Amino acid sequence: MLHAKPGLHAEYLPPYAPELNPAGYLWSFLKFHPLTNLAFFHLEDIATATRTHARALQRKEGLLRSFLGHSPLSLRPKSDRNSATGSSSRPRLGDL
Repeated sequence: MLHAKPGLHAEYLPPYAPELNPAGYLWSFLKFHPLTNLAFFHLEDIATATRTHARALQRKEGLLRSFLGHSPLSLRPKSDRNSATGSSSRPRLGDL
C-alpha cells in the first residue's frame, strides 16, 4: 500500500517508546503542572479540567514546539532534510 504513494515510507518504531511521541511530553506536562494538585471525585470533572488546560496550551506555541523539539523523530521527509541541511541531521527547533 505504501508503494502506491511515492512520498511515503515505513519507519520502524519499537513496541513501547513514549519518548518518541511528542504527545507524551504534552500529557506529562499536564499531569505534573496544571493538574498535579487537583483532586477529582468524578470522571467528568477530571475530563473537563484536562480539556480546559489542554486547550489553554494551544496559545503557548513555544511550549508546544518544545515538545516537538524534544522528540528524536523528525517531522520532515528524508528528501527535505537532506536538501535543507546538506545532511540527514535532525532539524533545529526553529526550522519546524
